[in-house]
Amino acid sequence: MVSLVQTVSKFAVPEPLKPYVEIFYTREELTIIKALDGAALSGEELAARIDAEFGGMKDFYHFLKIAYRRDAVSKVDTEEGVKYVASPMTSRVNNCATFERETWERIPAKDREAIVGYHYSNFLHGKSMLTLEQLRKNGNRVMPLDEIVEYLKSYSADVITILPCDCRSKFGSCGHSRNVCISISTALNTPYDRGLGTPVSTDEAVEILKKAEKEGLVHSAEAGAICNCCACCCYPTRASLDLGLKGKWPVVSYVVEMDEEKCVNCGLCVKRCHFGVFARDAGKITMDADKCWGCGLCVSSCPKKALSLRKLAAEEEN
Repeated sequence: MVSLVQTVSKFAVPEPLKPYVEIFYTREELTIIKALDGAALSGEELAARIDAEFGGMKDFYHFLKIAYRRDAVSKVDTEEGVKYVASPMTSRVNNCATFERETWERIPAKDREAIVGYHYSNFLHGKSMLTLEQLRKNGNRVMPLDEIVEYLKSYSADVITILPCDCRSKFGSCGHSRNVCISISTALNTPYDRGLGTPVSTDEAVEILKKAEKEGLVHSAEAGAICNCCACCCYPTRASLDLGLKGKWPVVSYVVEMDEEKCVNCGLCVKRCHFGVFARDAGKITMDADKCWGCGLCVSSCPKKALSLRKLAAEEEN
């Protein structure tokens, strides 16, 4: 029997992911990708090509809708209207890990680890090829709780959608909550447009942000989305550190300051900080502000109000 991957023409399957093609795609999806053959086609054009080359596909539009939902294909807005293109396989992998847990967890743990290793390496390589200006185009910025709440409330969002964190969905071993990421866009290729996630009110989304704060997750905002991150899983955080871009991307706008007279050396800040800013030395809390990401988790947990955030001047933001 011919392998499904062998039916695909111009679809670029990364070598490390070739053994997993039949896990992530259905035969109908690969037939659609084969028919696209690297082009952007409308639904009608795609149906006609499948009719001509494969003798048609029963319930074609049903399968096309599913392929879009599962990120096997994406949409592009052209002068001739919306058309479909094949999504990169890394996007399909991300979608599966995030929204299809039963399928993802059927993959042996060792294989999942290999997939995630390649997936992150691919992400890191892609970011390494961009200039700082290009990286910053999505507006990715770390924010303390009060600012992220204001950002959410001020955003002109028709629909707010709660999603599983795709980074933790892939790494999946840190113990932090997954269903805490927020999409505030209904544009093409967003989770909402694909029919994914759970719509919530602004008040419900604010409560999710507050719960994420209590859990010790770092808030970050970008165009159309809010993430509640852990440094162990978050792709942008890990990539920032790996590329030596701490503070530059995502942008950091604050730095922690300590009033040593108020500090009682309880150590809560040591537990809350993801970035090793605080340490206990001979019973006394010490601080290395150069490591700070300005998230404010330590400030919100300090029982004696010994910690505060100082707004960085524009030149200090790098």
